[in-house]
Amino acid sequence: MFKKVFEYAGPHKKDLYIATFIVLLSVLMGVLPFVLAYQVISPLVMGNAVDTKYVCIRVIGVLICLILQAILYGWGLDVSHKAAYSTLLRLRTSLQRDLKQFHLDLSRIREPAQLKKLFVDDVDSLEVLLAHSLPEGIANLMIPIAIYVAMFFIDWKL
Repeated sequence: MFKKVFEYAGPHKKDLYIATFIVLLSVLMGVLPFVLAYQVISPLVMGNAVDTKYVCIRVIGVLICLILQAILYGWGLDVSHKAAYSTLLRLRTSLQRDLKQFHLDLSRIREPAQLKKLFVDDVDSLEVLLAHSLPEGIANLMIPIAIYVAMFFIDWKL
C-alpha cells in the first residue's frame, strides 16, 4: 500500500523520509535525559560523592534534550504534514483526471455524496497514514531499540 501511495508523493517522497528522520531524532532526545539521570543517580547509589558541577552539566543536558525534543517533533510533523497534503493534492488531481477520461455519466450516480466521499473523505483518510503513522510510528518503534542499546552500554547484564 505504501508503494502505491508513494507513487503519488512524487517529489515529496523524500520529505516524508526526512520527516521520519527528524521525528526519530526527537524520540532519541526524549530517551537521552534518562541516560543523563542515570549518570547522576548511579554514583549516589554506589555511595560515591558527586560534584555539583557534574550534576549541573547533566541537568543542563536534560533541559537541552527536552527543548530539542519539542522543537524536532514540531518540525518533523510540519514537514510530514506539508508532504502529506501535497501528496493528497496529487492524488485528487489524478482521480479527477481519471474521472474525465472515463466520461462517466454523472446522472448514473444516484447520490452526489458518493463523489464527495471519494474525493474528500477517502483521500483524507490517507492523511493520518502519511502525516502521523509513518513518521511517528517508525520513530516510536525505535524507542525500545534505543532503550535496549542504552541499557547495554550502561551495563550489559541488564
